[in-house]
Amino acid sequence: MDIVAERGNHKIGFEIKFSSAPVLSKGCWSAMDDLGLQQVYVIAPVEEGYPLKQNVEVVPATGLQELCSALAAMAD
Repeated sequence: MDIVAERGNHKIGFEIKFSSAPVLSKGCWSAMDDLGLQQVYVIAPVEEGYPLKQNVEVVPATGLQELCSALAAMAD
């Protein structure tokens, strides 16, 4: 996991990939469980975001600022 953000009891992970067809390693899946992450965002050079698995979403790199703004607004 490249970045883990925590606010209160809510933990979010960010994994950065340079592939337009990102695949998460076994270690990444283990880190999700070990760290108790509620949500993971995979930042990748894709045109549109899509769900990879439950609580794991691929997000376009160009949408990272928008995602962070939305997450900040949810936390307030």
